[in-house]
Amino acid sequence: MLAASTVLPAQEQERVVRGLSFVGNKALDDYTLESAIATTKSSAWARYWIVRWLGLGEKRYFNEVEFRRDVVRLILLYRQSGYMNAVVDTSVRRTARDVYATFRIHEGDPVRVARLDVRGVDGIFDVARLKRELPLQVGDPFNRFLMQASADSIVARLRNSGYPYAEVLRNFDSEAGILKAEVELDVQPGPRMRIGEVEIGGLRDVDTGTVRRVTSVRPGNVFNQDALYQTQRDLYGIGVFNSVNVILLDSIAPQGPPTDSTVRVLVQVAEGPRHQVRFGGGYGSVEFRSIEQVMTLAFSADAPMTPPPPPSISRVLTPPSAVGATVVNFTLGLPPVDSTGHSEFQVNGLPYPKAKPYLASLGETQLWVIKNDTKWDHPFHLHGYFFMAVDEKGEPLRPMAWKDTINVPINQTVRVLVKFDERPGTWMFHCHILDHADAGMMGELVLDP
Repeated sequence: MLAASTVLPAQEQERVVRGLSFVGNKALDDYTLESAIATTKSSAWARYWIVRWLGLGEKRYFNEVEFRRDVVRLILLYRQSGYMNAVVDTSVRRTARDVYATFRIHEGDPVRVARLDVRGVDGIFDVARLKRELPLQVGDPFNRFLMQASADSIVARLRNSGYPYAEVLRNFDSEAGILKAEVELDVQPGPRMRIGEVEIGGLRDVDTGTVRRVTSVRPGNVFNQDALYQTQRDLYGIGVFNSVNVILLDSIAPQGPPTDSTVRVLVQVAEGPRHQVRFGGGYGSVEFRSIEQVMTLAFSADAPMTPPPPPSISRVLTPPSAVGATVVNFTLGLPPVDSTGHSEFQVNGLPYPKAKPYLASLGETQLWVIKNDTKWDHPFHLHGYFFMAVDEKGEPLRPMAWKDTINVPINQTVRVLVKFDERPGTWMFHCHILDHADAGMMGELVLDP
């Protein structure tokens, strides 16, 4: 007991992270940096002294070890983004119970892509056009994530054009001293294939013909990876399967000269439990019901009354200006189901509540660009504020109207201007199809005063 009494006073009391900021970052925004570190600031209700005495909001505590590791995490992030000479320093202000942490960043000049070659797709794609549409471009900072995204983009195009075994090898030569990098994407498309036999496994009560009518994968069609994903979604959509996997049976490309240009596909399903539906019958009639007096209509001989004209209504709508507005991009997505048959709706690649809140400042105007990459329309709803739909130039769409909900059609993009003029705090946005919101298509907006 004596030993315990001497240790406890020496233990440092946990401190709440009341402030977390970044200084000097230009290439990477605050949201990206916050996503890369373990230290997170408390919610708005727990940060500001005006309201934090209420005890609301989530408190997040400062961890000295993780904070030191965060410096390494940020340096690695910058190096992966092409900034090999980035330096990260910290300053921490501590009180008895609180911590205010700042990361001071000197980014330095980036290593830039001096040459980008794509080899192996001549005769399949227009190479010059393909290179123009890749995420990584000549002159850009040498971002490893964008190099991987470029390789993935080429693979996706090939697999949707009949090449199920396409791969891309990434090679690069980077010199931090002269700030240049040369990138080569070596494409190995493999043989072009058509769909051969489509096998269906796991059926118990559902007829095979029912499954075949729903599938987008047809024997004789050129192989298309998206058709496999669409088949998976459509089979889930009929509501009788707990699990659906659509995969290649021939997982390895044929060796040597191809003797068979087809590839076999397996549709593996697991049926869900049966549901019971009860039916009932009944009969309704007005016969034998007692007569009840509801109202009496009386007509007078007076001349018809001429109603006064309705008052003129004049309301001038002044749209917010798009000049200087902060652009915030939202992509609504639904990835393919995983091996367990699970998928979640996402906003910018993350389902709620895994995504961090989006940020705005009091008085700020933001241009929200909302892109729908799914096969459903999504009525996008924002709590607490009204917005106005605008075109690509930031001009309001006619007729002008203030809204809090706007439909985002399939594979289309809408743009809205919203001014956060009051009411700081945390606000929700989500798809107003509540099943979609429950499945992850929602997020939080934190408005700082």
